[in-house]
Amino acid sequence: MENIANTLNEKGIAAFQESNYDEAAKLFQQAADAHTKAENYLDAAEALNNLSVVLVKAKRAEEALNAVEGTEKIFEEAGDFKRKAMALGNKAAALQELGKTDEAISLYNESIDIFHDLGEDDLKTASLQAISEIKLRKGQMTGTALDAIDALISNPNPTLLQKILKFFFRRFAKL
Repeated sequence: MENIANTLNEKGIAAFQESNYDEAAKLFQQAADAHTKAENYLDAAEALNNLSVVLVKAKRAEEALNAVEGTEKIFEEAGDFKRKAMALGNKAAALQELGKTDEAISLYNESIDIFHDLGEDDLKTASLQAISEIKLRKGQMTGTALDAIDALISNPNPTLLQKILKFFFRRFAKL
């Protein structure tokens, strides 16, 4: 059963990479079901998170939220805090699509704290950028600028332009 579930998951990833979201969603759901049947709840939760990402991309945010609901607790109980934080970010993305931006920001912040503690700067940066996007859309420019600066500074692999901006931000901060 596990081999079937893993194969379904791999096919789901391939369908997602080809932007075939309906097929990917079907495959990730089947993978989650197969993992659950085999009592492999961590991999089932991972498949549900993959399903959630696909459903957000497919503009099916309510289904995405339902798919990811509770998976963060499964990861927490297993001591897998990186995947817990990722699940919180996926839940936040679904809430963001549903227009529940305050709830989304709260979950993004929770994921940021976990990523920070784990030293996962790339993932932390992605969550900071998501918050910046929300605040920008809400017209909260001051907070957005500070969030963007924070995301830029915490990025461990900046582009040349980001390195230049980082240099100027640090100089400005000293003044």
